[in-house]
Amino acid sequence: MLEIQKQHPLNAVTPEKILDEQGTHISHNRIHRILKEEQLVKNEPHKQRRRKWVRYERRFNNNLWYADWFEEPHEQIILFEDDTSRFITGYGVFTTANMKNSNKVINQAISSYGIPKQMMTDHGTQFTSLSRESCPDPHQKKF
Repeated sequence: MLEIQKQHPLNAVTPEKILDEQGTHISHNRIHRILKEEQLVKNEPHKQRRRKWVRYERRFNNNLWYADWFEEPHEQIILFEDDTSRFITGYGVFTTANMKNSNKVINQAISSYGIPKQMMTDHGTQFTSLSRESCPDPHQKKF
């Protein structure tokens, strides 16, 4: 394996693939460890710490709803999703994404599931009439 690394001094994945073709499998993580022991690769400090995955997840339902518009061919779709349960509280399919259609769907969702404590949007024109500069926190609004 060290001979392969000397011939192909790229990374640990290349020797892994070559060894696989020869009928031997050693994971690239193990190869990397061996290469570190032999001082054939350098430490990369920004890759050494394991990153924690952080989700915006509230403890109780109806604390936070996400809202966003997305586009499919010839359709504009709005979606309201509860942060905790990932339950779709409201959606709509329209030809245009505008505030009138946003209000229609949010009012239906609120009448079905109650008023959320907070809403998070991308602060697009379909959700607010305030300019971005005049809104203190552009991603969260309280009802």
